[in-house]
Amino acid sequence: GTDVYATSHGFLGTVRASRHGLSCAVLGDDGHGAMQRDYEYAAVRDPRDLPAAEEIGRRAAHRTVRRLGARQIKTCQVPVLYEAQVARSLVSHLVSAISGPSLYRRSSFLVDSVDTALFPEWVHLYEEPHRKKAMGSAPFDGEGVETRYRDLVTDGILRRYCLDSYAARKLGLVTTANAGGVHNLTVAPGAEDLAGLLRTMGRGLFVTELIGFGINNVTGDYSRGAAGFWVEGGEIVHPVEEITIASNLRDMYKGLVAVGRDVDTRHNVCTGSWLLERMTVAGGCSAAEVRVVGVVGEGQAHLRAQFMRPAGQGRVDPVARAHIVQDPPDIGGMAQPAGRLQMADRDDGRPDVAQDGQGERERQDEAVRNPRHGAAPIKPLARIDAKVPAAPAEF
Repeated sequence: GTDVYATSHGFLGTVRASRHGLSCAVLGDDGHGAMQRDYEYAAVRDPRDLPAAEEIGRRAAHRTVRRLGARQIKTCQVPVLYEAQVARSLVSHLVSAISGPSLYRRSSFLVDSVDTALFPEWVHLYEEPHRKKAMGSAPFDGEGVETRYRDLVTDGILRRYCLDSYAARKLGLVTTANAGGVHNLTVAPGAEDLAGLLRTMGRGLFVTELIGFGINNVTGDYSRGAAGFWVEGGEIVHPVEEITIASNLRDMYKGLVAVGRDVDTRHNVCTGSWLLERMTVAGGCSAAEVRVVGVVGEGQAHLRAQFMRPAGQGRVDPVARAHIVQDPPDIGGMAQPAGRLQMADRDDGRPDVAQDGQGERERQDEAVRNPRHGAAPIKPLARIDAKVPAAPAEF
């Protein structure tokens, strides 16, 4: 298609571009009722560059089958290897921290960080907005400012911010032609492919999926749910799920060991896999039983919420995961239509989860506002609209 952009300052520009894609998602069953899912996709400018649909399906099936038999691991501190398509998120966190709104509000852990070393000295990040057939290519940004090749990080040192004209004026700087985002921001690849990075890591965690958004842009604290594979002797041993990985983004950037040559070019941020020196991996969890949440059809449903306690931390953080099981134990006729799920944490650190049925929400809200004498106050963490399916499900 063709986009036309004009401003009251006299700018008039056009961009002709195309985008084509294929995707496939696959569900897998291990034969014992445990299921896994994964996907594969392609995104290109030229349809002649699309792989065959059969190849996309084969890759999606392979990614799903290799996740069957996933298990938890014990809490540990180990090297972590991010697959290229999830390593991209680490670059996105950097861009968010050095973008105008975060800077002029002083709500970033990278305020006043230009010309400071964030990465090892071999790291190089650059924008190449005129790259042929690339997904982030553009002759001008969202304000009509001409784009050009620009370094972002050289020799591990942050050289500039990512600004539009408004943010630049607020900061007393000039625009960097980043209104609307970055354009083919690329992390210069290293010499190793993915197999080589696994061998370099030796023993640790290979992350292929991230869950949730536990990023504090002010402090740089990082904590996200993850899934992937446990690695021993440079070889994948077994799939892993229901874990949390945690660190601080400054430490993660400084502890970057290597970037792979397996560059993912399907987005406007392009990078290979990232090998990080060390992160905390929280594996063990405790479960809190929840009283009945609803009646669906002829069967009753029972909800179990999973909680994770990272090593060395006193508070219990709920993981965004729960299991719905048909035919629960007798619950004394307390079943009610599914309504809102209230997840809370008591002041004494014990998890408390309650399900509001219709007509119950007001009572729960009142309990939060005015706890009974002698009872531990409950502080809501989140409310989620939840429907209970008739069949077993995970969400």
